[in-house]
Amino acid sequence: MARVKKIKIKGFTIIDNDIINDPRMHLKALGLFAYMWSKPDDWQFYISEIATHFKDGESAVSSAMKELMELGYLKRTQNRKDGKFSTYDYVLQEIPKPENHSSVPKGDLPKPEKPKSEKSIPENQGLLITDSTNTDLNNTNKLLADAQHSFQEITTLWQNNWGFPNGIAQQDLTEWSKEFGNDLVYYCVEFALRHNVTARGADPYLNRKLSDYRKQGIKTVQAAIESDQRHEQQMSREYQQKNNSAPRKPKKRIYD
Repeated sequence: MARVKKIKIKGFTIIDNDIINDPRMHLKALGLFAYMWSKPDDWQFYISEIATHFKDGESAVSSAMKELMELGYLKRTQNRKDGKFSTYDYVLQEIPKPENHSSVPKGDLPKPEKPKSEKSIPENQGLLITDSTNTDLNNTNKLLADAQHSFQEITTLWQNNWGFPNGIAQQDLTEWSKEFGNDLVYYCVEFALRHNVTARGADPYLNRKLSDYRKQGIKTVQAAIESDQRHEQQMSREYQQKNNSAPRKPKKRIYD
């Protein structure tokens, strides 16, 4: 068996061994945790910015962040300003505290005997994930339906999560806001973020979604919410029907 010889130098980061040995975690998620843990508390990041430092693309970074959230190492909280959605804060923590227990694989980690520190990352805008419960999702949709947004708030939401929009995206946002109104465009951006759309795919995703709204004659946020809920319910039913109708493979019999 080969052995590993470690050559230690200055400028290192200390990470709890429980995290490194967590059997539920993929290597890319562990690598992202180590990278984020090495940064200062006031570090601000974007998925697209992180991807520039590694060979992995934005989708790999996005899925790694989602895994850290599902396992409870990364916690997201949403801020509000004047009754409207604002920035997001992330807390990176050594002790996993999963919010959505149904999405986390079974098997608890050994509990450490000493308290561990938490690292707060203010106003990080890297990723949004789908709300863990229907109640939270309904509350989010209600706030979006009731709120009124300016075009500046749309561009700020885009910039905080995907970086500064390029010329094509700025032109599209302007045209969409004129046709559909600021509130509906803001809802679409928020919807895309909740469904983990990356910066590279944001503009074409929103173009397809708003084109669907145009075909359906949707012009309000409430109508869009109802349409999206019907679509997701239909997809859920089709998925369940597909699983129920899938033929079961016969069990192999083993003879002595």
